[in-house]
Amino acid sequence: MEAFGTGALWITQGTAKNNNPNGIYLTDCKFETSRMQGGPHLKVDASCRHVYASNIYAYAGGFASGYSTAQNIIAWAGSAGALENVLIANGSSAATVNSGIDLYSGSGSTAVLRNVVGRYSTKPTGSHIYYEASSTGDFRVENCYANIGGQSGGTVPTKNQPNPPLRMVAGAVSDASFTHTPVDGTLAVDSTNRRLYVRVGGKWLSTALS
Repeated sequence: MEAFGTGALWITQGTAKNNNPNGIYLTDCKFETSRMQGGPHLKVDASCRHVYASNIYAYAGGFASGYSTAQNIIAWAGSAGALENVLIANGSSAATVNSGIDLYSGSGSTAVLRNVVGRYSTKPTGSHIYYEASSTGDFRVENCYANIGGQSGGTVPTKNQPNPPLRMVAGAVSDASFTHTPVDGTLAVDSTNRRLYVRVGGKWLSTALS
């Protein structure tokens, strides 16, 4: 999909509001435009369930005449689904990206991002991933990063929030160490209560490993 102005593909609840979009699989798609006017390239709203999007390329090259406001490129809010293997890029002529991903997680849901990478020529005016403050659910974010600009923004989940934090995943974790002191000031590693230290939103946090 190319040369669109107000977004390319939006999966949302219809005007009748009698049912929710569900069971949708989107794969191997390119969303590329230099005629942006407003709205994300791809949007999945909170009414959606079981939407899986993978192998996605989204490029924000420039604006249509008379437009200049940076946009969120993907708005992801559906439940029981995942956004995976995504490359978001832009050009060097203008700041076209506000946030690469605008992420929301609803009650009883886990928002899942895997391998969502930003390769920006011009850094986002916001952040690579923006966590919506109204989220009440959980987040699972794996191997998601940008080459320049802020990595995360909004209400970034932490262990001190009443809502569940970012989940830690098994296996190698980037930017993790057993030698950095976390924000709580402790660095206890023993045979009964080993801890993994992970940097979230610029702060070192610790979590017990069972």
